[in-house]
Amino acid sequence: MLVKLLTAILFSGAIACAQEQTAKPKAASPHVEWVDLHVPVYPPLARQARIEGNVEVQIQFHNCALDREHVQALSGHSLLRGTALDSIHDSAIRCGPFRDASTVLTFEFKIDSCGSDEQRIELDGNTIRVVADTICLNTSVSDRH
Repeated sequence: MLVKLLTAILFSGAIACAQEQTAKPKAASPHVEWVDLHVPVYPPLARQARIEGNVEVQIQFHNCALDREHVQALSGHSLLRGTALDSIHDSAIRCGPFRDASTVLTFEFKIDSCGSDEQRIELDGNTIRVVADTICLNTSVSDRH
């Protein structure tokens, strides 16, 4: 009985410790400072084919200035890469903590449910989410005649 009681006390202490650790706010990771984001447009062909995914783009700063000659897509679908690269080339970005260093920006391309022909952009540090509605065709029987 005493062993079960000690086990229960140790187990409840471990749970309390785990809850305490998860309750701590996560430290914000360093990120660039966006001055003017050139809004990326979800490529129509990728949207029609319902291609989603992330494009990681590495950028470099020298003396806190974006080195536009060394912007490089590290990963992502070929139909999405060009849009991400164009967005970076046309945006104004401050280095933040990356004065003479490089960092990776992530473009998340996502297709949402059927809706209007619109898209929305969400900016979260070094992550740019491009969410577009699916282009849906109305194929009801009455439309066919």
